[in-house]
Parts: sequence; structure tokens; C-alpha cells
Amino acid sequence: MVSGTHLGDWRDLPALGREMASRVCAIYTFDERGMLALERTNYDKAEVLEQLGIFHDPRTLQGKVMAVVTPPFTILHGVLRKRLNR
Repeated sequence: MVSGTHLGDWRDLPALGREMASRVCAIYTFDERGMLALERTNYDKAEVLEQLGIFHDPRTLQGKVMAVVTPPFTILHGVLRKRLNR
């Protein structure tokens, strides 16, 4: 279990100051010298984003509304970022 407060940028998402907790499965592979060779980490990203207020379950009324309302703003945000970064 991993838990914490979102205080810094994470995957282009600015700090929101919200708490989150999620189950995590991490698998480590070591080489013949005992050195870490590979790390695979799996977690439910939707669960984390929902706790941060970014994702809403599309099976709920709020999720259905957000699925219609959000895409235009997401596209506009991308266009503005692209133009401002020139």
C-alpha cells in the first residue's frame, strides 16, 4: 500500500495537495551480481486519479457528465500549451 499527499508535479499534473492511497504490486528482478536489473510496478491509475479529483467513474452520473464536458477543455488546454511553448 502506498499513500501520501500530492505535493509536487506528477505526470504533468501540478500539485493538488490532496491525499491518496493505492495498492501497488512491485516486481524486482536482479542480475547475477545481485544488482537491480528490472523493476515493474503496477497500480490502479484510475483509483489514484479519482482520489485526486481528476477522474470520475464513467458508470456514475457525474462520470457521464464529465465524459461529455471534459474533452473540449482538454483539447483547448493542449492547443494553448503547444502555442505558448513555441
